[in-house]
Amino acid sequence: MRFVVDILHPIDAHIFHHFIVKMSARGHEFLITSRQKECATDLLDAWGMDHHVLSSRGKGIAGKVLELGVRTAKFLKLARAFDPDYLLSEAGPGVAAAGPFLRARTIVLHDNEQPRFPNRTIASLTDAYIVSSGFAQQAGSRQVQYQGYQQLAYLHPNVFTAEVDVVRRHGLVSDEPLFVVRFVDMDAYHDLGEAGFSYAAKAELIRKLAVRGRVVITSEERLPEEFQQYQLAIPFEDIHHVLAYADLLVGESCTMAAEAAVLGTHGFWIARTWRGCINDLSDRYGLVHHFSDTQAHEAIAEIETLLDRPNLKADGRERADKLLNENVDLTQWLIDFIERDEREHRRSN
Repeated sequence: MRFVVDILHPIDAHIFHHFIVKMSARGHEFLITSRQKECATDLLDAWGMDHHVLSSRGKGIAGKVLELGVRTAKFLKLARAFDPDYLLSEAGPGVAAAGPFLRARTIVLHDNEQPRFPNRTIASLTDAYIVSSGFAQQAGSRQVQYQGYQQLAYLHPNVFTAEVDVVRRHGLVSDEPLFVVRFVDMDAYHDLGEAGFSYAAKAELIRKLAVRGRVVITSEERLPEEFQQYQLAIPFEDIHHVLAYADLLVGESCTMAAEAAVLGTHGFWIARTWRGCINDLSDRYGLVHHFSDTQAHEAIAEIETLLDRPNLKADGRERADKLLNENVDLTQWLIDFIERDEREHRRSN
């Protein structure tokens, strides 16, 4: 089979990384298209994956609409020449727009209910709209649900093992607790209406965490000068090793909160909106703690309460073991799904 995989965000690169490696080893062919968005292209480069950069992130609504048009035109040109059997994407606006003009089947993975209308539009243009078990929206008849989370495509033990030597190499292993803080720039289309931490809340959070242990910050935006001493400067591909050995994650990233949970680290997600996957991780496993930015003081109080709990890290790992036992290896699930889909589609034609 021949696949075109469209990478828009760093998480897309992670989600499809092992799928591409495993299917390539079976003799299938891939064309990877990419986008200049944070570390997405850096990850592909680090893994030695050839890719075609089609665009950089547009700013604001108008910039994103313009980018989508330019990107779709370039995508169509490359895809037509490649003649794929499948188009794959996470979120998938460009793939969904191009799909009707190609003979390939379109598969989109998604786990974000916000905003509703674009999701339903994209789902209607796909052959399969694949969502996680916590996804709390019905996006149409082509929606397919699996038992698990997107993070299990790249953090399941079948494909990832956290290595303490990687963390030690960056000077982050010591007797004191390690706290990872994540700030985002709130410019994605699903961030409309979000605000994130206020400057005062960030300062209070960092001050209180720094009293208890080592604080490192990963941020999409340039940090204020007084926070730069905490900047985490490591290769992008090493962050999950750090998360696995951290004692706590606090941040504005839904993705990183879910990653921390899968790795056995309690995570706090600060956002006004909600996600079904976060609700699921919270309700079923108690590994993610969700607060609005208007509840900054309540969130910090809960962080301090949690840090007073004895054996917090052991508790997180025990909860993550239960999570792993109850959910799928998404990479293998996706391989099985597409091989089954290809057989059924071939028989029907």
